[in-house]
Amino acid sequence: MSNNKETSDQESTIDWVERARTLVPLIAEASDRTEAEGQVPADIMKAMHDAELFRAALPRSMGGG
Repeated sequence: MSNNKETSDQESTIDWVERARTLVPLIAEASDRTEAEGQVPADIMKAMHDAELFRAALPRSMGGG
């Protein structure tokens, strides 16, 4: 039987920094496009969403980091 504390403990073990580091090569490769377009390209935003990096800013009670 799972409870909220177990779920919370599992979520707190997410290494958010490591998730971000895995995207460094992709983001670096897109730096010229980012600069030229004046915004983060859609494929980079998708990769960041897929890695759930934006969840890191949410409170743990809402599934964040």
